[in-house]
Amino acid sequence: MAATSIQLGYYERAVTHAEQVLALDSHNQKALFCAGRAHYELRQYAEARDFFSQAADVNPTSTETIRELSRCQERLAEEQNGIDVYKIYQMRKQKPKDSLDVADFQGPIKVAEIPGKGRGYIALEDIPPGKQILVCKAISVSFDSFGAAGQLEAVKALAEKVAKNPKVFGRAVFDLTSGDPEIDSRHFDVDQPGEVDDVPMGANPPDMERAFGLTPLSHMAQRSRLPTHSA
Repeated sequence: MAATSIQLGYYERAVTHAEQVLALDSHNQKALFCAGRAHYELRQYAEARDFFSQAADVNPTSTETIRELSRCQERLAEEQNGIDVYKIYQMRKQKPKDSLDVADFQGPIKVAEIPGKGRGYIALEDIPPGKQILVCKAISVSFDSFGAAGQLEAVKALAEKVAKNPKVFGRAVFDLTSGDPEIDSRHFDVDQPGEVDDVPMGANPPDMERAFGLTPLSHMAQRSRLPTHSA
């Protein structure tokens, strides 16, 4: 179940399935590996590293586990030290339509309330020219045109990812807004018990349109004369 959930993009659910197996068999290599892969896709690299380390202890000869463990170490280093821009250029050149395998990085800046202007980034120290201060990996990407069709595809991809992993990506998306107090935080509360109901892929998650000022998918498709599709 965990491996299937990963293939379908339900990473939070994959973690749950893997942990259920590990509760019965703490040395189950497949469950340890799946838990690591799911945490990696959720950008929880420290947790992923811990599971891959345990999987490597169970089977030290697994080249796949060793490779994944190395990837975790790279992402953790990027979170601390920043990203090699030349490496990103090479990755994009070799695979122009692949999602970049890099971690987020935040330098000496933070989000703060700016009187009369709302939220924004402020510097915590003098920043010299050329210093890397922020790398923020996109949650979803569309490689189609930049017109209405591309916007529709990007919104649908974002809605699908949030619907499948609301506790992690839902919270991340809504943290980018000004913080609407009417948004029901239970949809994204990491401590909220119980399963999260699936959301139809042709629909936006709760308050998605209002939080971003987005046009509803059906109206956008009508204006661009494109059909909406449900996955």
